[in-house]
Amino acid sequence: MGNIVNIAYQGGTHGNFLRYFIDRFSTLTPEITELPFLSNGNSHNPNIKYSDLIDRYHPEHHDNQFINTNEPHIFITITEDDMHYLYRFIYTRDGDSMAQDMKVKLNNEYVEFTPDLSKMYLEKIKKLYNLKSSSGKIVLPRYIVRDFFKLHYLDINKDGILQDNIQLRKIAPENTFFFPVDAFWNHEKFLKYVKECNLKLNLNLNLDNTAIDLHQQFLKNLHVFQTRDRCKTIFNKILNKENFDISNIDIVEEACISAWLEKNYEFVIVPLTNSFFKSTREIVDWLEWYPQHYKAMNPNLPTFNGIPNPFHLWNLKK
Repeated sequence: MGNIVNIAYQGGTHGNFLRYFIDRFSTLTPEITELPFLSNGNSHNPNIKYSDLIDRYHPEHHDNQFINTNEPHIFITITEDDMHYLYRFIYTRDGDSMAQDMKVKLNNEYVEFTPDLSKMYLEKIKKLYNLKSSSGKIVLPRYIVRDFFKLHYLDINKDGILQDNIQLRKIAPENTFFFPVDAFWNHEKFLKYVKECNLKLNLNLNLDNTAIDLHQQFLKNLHVFQTRDRCKTIFNKILNKENFDISNIDIVEEACISAWLEKNYEFVIVPLTNSFFKSTREIVDWLEWYPQHYKAMNPNLPTFNGIPNPFHLWNLKK
């Protein structure tokens, strides 16, 4: 017997929770009573006895291709707007083990990249910041890590995860239901897409009160979910010149704010210092008093007034 459904997704987009949800509430699969959540909030409980009727996999483990293409599929989709929270979620949550940990670890004024993160970005960081160390472990000043993440936010539409997702959508199997990742972050939207998916793929889901409560538990366990829109709040406070305490934001939020400032205010570059702004009032004052003789075209911005930035293009050729 083949799979009832295959769930194809990229790391951090909640594919394992969706597998658990369908396997537990489908009348086509044996009963599951254990909860999927670990202490870190991830839905990766290794003690769950799954039915083996629902496969879930990462296409990047298969040369960015789909497998079992003659069977029904769910593919979790991502948009550029999703990347703002998803990027923070991936790089500030604890992994299930050190071998699976993508989190950046703060130690006073230095930041340690976990082994997986170091492997992914070592060569790029060496090139950008003239890093001399050839070992697999990366420990960097806080301001360098903030700057590294800022570069990502400045050109987020070219993010590798997002670009892979766009390409995979084009080659998805014929019988595929596209499940947007942001549906996981909204209870009503999640139930809407689950019901649509159920009808399209004949999953025979029994969406009782237990199923509804489970997604509420998922949201409560979701890392940094309660502050997922904090950067948007901060942007509005800056625009309205209102004071707001930002002393407790994390380093990925600092990077997001830095990128937003450089994209929305001409000729400014956020300072490379370990300490960050403590309030939006401080940012407003910094923008107002930014010295005219330091203002120049930002070499990190891909475009300026809709035109390709020659300084950015020159940087890419270096």
